[in-house]
Amino acid sequence: MDWAKAKTIIIIALVVLNVFLCLSFGVFREPFRPEEADSDLLADTMTLLETRGIDVKSDLPSAAGAHSIVTVDRIALSESRINRLIARETALEPEERTEENIRAKAQSFLEELGVWNENTYISKYEVGGDGSILLTFGSKVNGIPLELSNLYCYVSGGKIAVVIGVWMIGHETGEKPRETISPTDALLAFAGDVPRPRDAEGELVPLHVTNMEMVYHFDSDSMANGLTVSDTAFPYWKFTYIVGSEEESVSELGAKIAVVTRTLYIPAFREE
Repeated sequence: MDWAKAKTIIIIALVVLNVFLCLSFGVFREPFRPEEADSDLLADTMTLLETRGIDVKSDLPSAAGAHSIVTVDRIALSESRINRLIARETALEPEERTEENIRAKAQSFLEELGVWNENTYISKYEVGGDGSILLTFGSKVNGIPLELSNLYCYVSGGKIAVVIGVWMIGHETGEKPRETISPTDALLAFAGDVPRPRDAEGELVPLHVTNMEMVYHFDSDSMANGLTVSDTAFPYWKFTYIVGSEEESVSELGAKIAVVTRTLYIPAFREE
């Protein structure tokens, strides 16, 4: 037997076998890219929602990661202290009434009131036709907005005129943080849970998702109804949506019928 020739044949066979195994186990394949897989999943999800008449108009938020439940305390506001601070208010000069200065003035007022902290933020800044301004302040826990906690600061003539609302502060309970579902998973859950009316022809009425965000939400209505000053809040994906037309309509009598926005909450904790 020609051992040299046989040796050469064996070496070639082993090389071919190694190449085959490498191809079989993906050694020479393109590396797996999670971001591309996520993008494909999102595209498939959007296509599925579209076939069901669900139009997502807002950008999807980023994944929220792990969070825990929180204990929320309602903070009593002293009306007499608010009135004393308002009485001491001095108006900004007309040329100084910029958005930056108005925001700073309102923040300074809340600091003196004792309710401003690192988790306080301005969620809305609205300018009226007469030049008056309404600022809405909210409270966050670990970067997540706390529902029902809203202070309204009305600025008129360059100074604070009214401060009203309900203020709450959240605290971690010490419970181990749990992973939350992705925005894409939340969208699929929303599509399965949202009530779907049908039109006269039996077709599903379109839905328009105008906003999606993670919030701390109460499972009971006790805090909303003022029946308790402390409760537990859980992370939820909050969907704001419109059923049917997105445009204001007019009734037979000529009255405007405003677009009604609705909300649906999807539990954010991933099932274990």
